[in-house]
Amino acid sequence: MSESQKIANNLTIGESWRLMEQEGTTPNTMDRLARQCVRSILGRGVNSISEPELRTLHAQLYDTWGQNTADHCLRTLRSAIAFGRTYTAKPRISRTPGDIQKQAKYRVRADRKRVLLKVPTVGEVWEEYRTIRNLRWTTEKGYRYHIYAHLADWLNRPIDSFKKQEIIERHQTIGKAHGKCTANTTFRLFRALCNYAMAVCEDDDGDPMLRKNPVTVLREARIWNPESIKTRQLEPSEMKPWFEAVKALPNPTTTDFLTFLLFTGCRKSEATNLKWEDVHLHDAFVLFRRTKNGLEHRLPICRQLVDMLSRRKELYGGRFVFSQATNHYKPYNYLFRTTRTIQEACGITISPHDLRRGYAGFCFWLRLDALLISRLLNHSPFRGGVTGRYISRTLDPFRPEIQRVGDIIEALINGRILDFGCTEDNIKLLPMND
Repeated sequence: MSESQKIANNLTIGESWRLMEQEGTTPNTMDRLARQCVRSILGRGVNSISEPELRTLHAQLYDTWGQNTADHCLRTLRSAIAFGRTYTAKPRISRTPGDIQKQAKYRVRADRKRVLLKVPTVGEVWEEYRTIRNLRWTTEKGYRYHIYAHLADWLNRPIDSFKKQEIIERHQTIGKAHGKCTANTTFRLFRALCNYAMAVCEDDDGDPMLRKNPVTVLREARIWNPESIKTRQLEPSEMKPWFEAVKALPNPTTTDFLTFLLFTGCRKSEATNLKWEDVHLHDAFVLFRRTKNGLEHRLPICRQLVDMLSRRKELYGGRFVFSQATNHYKPYNYLFRTTRTIQEACGITISPHDLRRGYAGFCFWLRLDALLISRLLNHSPFRGGVTGRYISRTLDPFRPEIQRVGDIIEALINGRILDFGCTEDNIKLLPMND
């Protein structure tokens, strides 16, 4: 047995994974989520795990994290195992400072633009793009998934080496295998990388190395996949059975979390990151600091939420309003399987974001202005030029409307439905017919 074969046989899966990253075979593949999912087998040897064990692990990951995460972790894990079984140790080569300088890929011009001495690869453009853009970790996590799950074989190719037909074929292949929306999202990201390369990558004469974005063929040929807008939300007749299933959940934090989303229409990430220091029960408002558009959102809350949050603060405390059961100083993590548990109990499938659409629907039934609904949901504001800077974004004058929305939701979960012939000044609540 050769020395390289001995090394391969003695490698663990974790060591093989790190070697893959060091050699650039799959840069930064082992993100935090993948490490958390498969950490139980990282100490196993690359030759000691069988295919049935991998399938069992995939089923466990599917139950906990969902289809996409389970597939991504299994693909990466199989790559690490295959790499470790064929790994050959490479001799170390000493480098002098002069050698390193000769192999440098970049030089900086006087105008501070980055100029490449050779055409960069897709992987190099991606690494620089994500660093300069300073992406939020959730955004980068999504981008990383699309890059390594669907374009991994393109990472070592020069950014200017792609033909139109390649773009069309890969777009259609991803659409058939993983869905039309996934294909569109993947190539929106690839289009952004190409646009970045067109803007900053120049040759010695200052000419762009990539003159045209190859992804424009999808627009010119009109073959972007049509995307349907999601409209799923709770119907009035579904409110009572759904809320009863929510109250029956074993974890009271999950019940309070979904109640908070139902009565505010906020995003899931805004609720999970809400801290007690930003909850002002005496003045009946909460302050969301970590929002999607980057703007702080001061939202008045209705009487029903003041009562619920007061009770929760006395019972739990901690740093976050919704914290983990085992550690009150870590934010709550809503799992996909919770939605499935509720669906099995009442037959209604509703995600946290569906509750946000439902809140907008309640506001619409009250004939609230579209601009006010946009403010309540903290959508990106209409700036309106210089005048927009002087318009106050406070929602305190609309507390009566917010309370009326809360009263409607409370009536619905208690088994009453709206008369859709109601007017703005006279909203009738009728008993539900058995």
